[in-house]
Amino acid sequence: MKRFLTAAAAVLFLLAGGAQSARAVGVAATPSELFVRAEVGKETSVRLKVGNPSNEVVLVEVYADVPSSLVSAFPASFTLQAGEEHFVNVRVKARETSRMDTTLSVVARSLAEGPSSAGSGIKVPVHIEAVVSSKAAALLAMMASLYANSHVLIYLGLLFAGLAGGYAFKSFTHRRRS
Repeated sequence: MKRFLTAAAAVLFLLAGGAQSARAVGVAATPSELFVRAEVGKETSVRLKVGNPSNEVVLVEVYADVPSSLVSAFPASFTLQAGEEHFVNVRVKARETSRMDTTLSVVARSLAEGPSSAGSGIKVPVHIEAVVSSKAAALLAMMASLYANSHVLIYLGLLFAGLAGGYAFKSFTHRRRS
């Protein structure tokens, strides 16, 4: 009988709303991966579509898992109604030529108050290839060619120095005679 009363009390407690249930919201992102080809020193932007497949209003935060000086998202935080979608600009600014893989975190939290409301999130892979512009590549190729032929530059430098030195010597000796 004691067990029956304890069980009945527990059922009444649950039916009366005495226990809160845990819940989580959802978030979606398209495309599932981002591929970015960025010119060194210039900002490149790609778009990511973020959606709210849940039945409630959510606060969404988007941030890169690398320093924000390389990859950033705008807007970084926004609200989505149930079923709503929003575009985020993912900006990449490469400082040197490289290939890099990182992730972008997209996290959604319910605007409903309460300690038991949980957020959810996804990681979107971002593949970055940083390249030099065609003008910069041509300049680098020219410099590499000159470096490869550095003996020619040395001879030209010595010749120029010799000619300039000879002219200065003649000018100096000509003035002394006058």
